[in-house]
Amino acid sequence: MTPSGTEAQAIYRNGTILTMEDGQPTAEAVAVADGKILGVGPEDAVMGHRGRETEIHDLAGATLMPGFVDSHSHMVVSSRKLAAVAMDSPPIGGITSIADIQAALRAELERSPRQSEHWLIGWGYDHASLAERRHPDKHDLDQVSTDVPIFLYHFSGHQAVVNTKALDILGIDAALPDPEGGVIARMPGSREPSGLLEETAMISANLTAMRSLVARTDPMALVENAIDAYAAKGFTTVTECGARPGDVRLLEEMAEAGRLKLDVAAFTFYAFTAPEEAIEKYRPNYENHYRLAGLKLLLDGGSPGRTAYLREPYHKQLPGEVDYRGYARIAQPEINDLVARCFKCDLPLIIHALGDAALDQCIAGLNVGQYVAPGQDRRTQLIHLQSCANSVVDITV
Repeated sequence: MTPSGTEAQAIYRNGTILTMEDGQPTAEAVAVADGKILGVGPEDAVMGHRGRETEIHDLAGATLMPGFVDSHSHMVVSSRKLAAVAMDSPPIGGITSIADIQAALRAELERSPRQSEHWLIGWGYDHASLAERRHPDKHDLDQVSTDVPIFLYHFSGHQAVVNTKALDILGIDAALPDPEGGVIARMPGSREPSGLLEETAMISANLTAMRSLVARTDPMALVENAIDAYAAKGFTTVTECGARPGDVRLLEEMAEAGRLKLDVAAFTFYAFTAPEEAIEKYRPNYENHYRLAGLKLLLDGGSPGRTAYLREPYHKQLPGEVDYRGYARIAQPEINDLVARCFKCDLPLIIHALGDAALDQCIAGLNVGQYVAPGQDRRTQLIHLQSCANSVVDITV
């Protein structure tokens, strides 16, 4: 008999059990009940938790270890990628040319015909891995369909290509100027949009296409599918580091319905949620496997699409570029204000700053925030940081 309340539902034995504890790095057995560890250590001691209903799992020499904690990904976004047409290049997928992209999109239209309001979404292309060594343009996508809007998402998540139908729906034409922090690519020698949208210029297309995708599916089932994919790789905690208001509502509803089997930490996106709004929903601990963990700032783009914000011009300048070094998504005064507001309400903050000029902006903003609202142990995360050079940051605020 086991003492009251200590009977294990399962005991794992006969394998390499890694505890990740310095004082006891390995163990012979582990007993668990209701998702919690009852005992870990020598097998004889752990077997004291065995009861009549306890399941004994023979690891047969396999390794058992704590689950992985995902420090930065986009779980909700991943759930939608899994529902889109895969556009990955080798070794992940088989897309090697624009013709391959067109063929995959045509095959999806044949498999699942749709009305003109239902967008066709391809996801994950890498222009540098295509035989043409360029982004597709609207004319390439028009050869697939001129009736159905098409959204082709770059693997970086910082660019997308749309067809003429989509441009018309979005109201993007030659007269529309580039938005702050984004670029509407143009056909050579003209103002005519090519279909390629960068950074903030892509937001409307992204939101419209994703709403169409979710409308055709069960968004909770999509998220469950993504969670299963994470769990299969050993993750027990996952993140959504750029949640929009609809994503937050979806995760809240799933948590309330008991449909999250892994811990999910969401960081809401600054462009849609003010710090003061986020702090109302911020939780330091998980409730039903969910918590809003903080706010996400996005200061620049990515190196694959040449939208990272650099101090010096890109080493290779493309035709039409003169001293091009990417660009900032947010002006310095706005960064300073957002960081200060987060610090004032002790809201955790993660900041995407890929280029060194964006990192300069980030450091300046953090200095302002600390000056306005001094505090300890902010736990601010700086994300990606692909281009870090030694310098003294001197930005007037």
